[in-house]
Amino acid sequence: GVGGVVTLVSGSDMGITLGSVMSGAGSSLTITSADALIVGAIDLGAGVLDVTLDTGGAGMTSSSFGAISAGAVTIDSDNDATLNFGGLVSTSAGAVSIDAGSGGAINLNAGGISTTGGGISLTGTTTLDADLASVGGGITVTGDLSIGLNRSITSGGALSVTGATSLTGAGGTVTLMSADGSGVSLGSVTGTMGSGLTILSGDAVSAGAISLGAGALSVTIDQGADGATSNSFGAISAASVSLTSVND
Repeated sequence: GVGGVVTLVSGSDMGITLGSVMSGAGSSLTITSADALIVGAIDLGAGVLDVTLDTGGAGMTSSSFGAISAGAVTIDSDNDATLNFGGLVSTSAGAVSIDAGSGGAINLNAGGISTTGGGISLTGTTTLDADLASVGGGITVTGDLSIGLNRSITSGGALSVTGATSLTGAGGTVTLMSADGSGVSLGSVTGTMGSGLTILSGDAVSAGAISLGAGALSVTIDQGADGATSNSFGAISAASVSLTSVND
């Protein structure tokens, strides 16, 4: 149909399994699963995808998704869950919000996330062997973050990781960037495989302890040239360290 919403609901304690789902007419899709969800690629055009998992309270569940393309995407589990993504999650007009629960896990190892017109919000321990990029909104990771070789996170607003960040690649450089006028906030950062870290902040930087071993640390502060900033860092250990502020 043109526009409108298609709704899929499973019975008590039952999951949902789907192949690929496509809508060339911009229909939205709402999925409410009492347990897990297994689904192939989803392409809704301008339609909105809204998924709620484990409404039956089954406990820890494991769900998997193919590539997702939609106007906006919300995926929320009522209980801690493992959410596996096998392709790029992209939006044409809105945000991406994925909530696996504070004790859950989000695995983005085959495509990452790209948004237009909104930010990215991830809740749960996140494993990222792909890139995150948002246009029109910030990026927030609530929980720990593990990020692979030569990956980047480019935020269209502020960039925040509330938990610990682990750089898992052997060599290479992980790049974290926020938009002009918006800062970068990190917990502790650890890299044991020699991966370097580059932080390009549009405003201030707040970070816990940074330990990169043989990796290099490069930080550029206030790329947006917005005036004086106040920055804070924990202890820093790296092969080399460069901290540069565009303004005072």
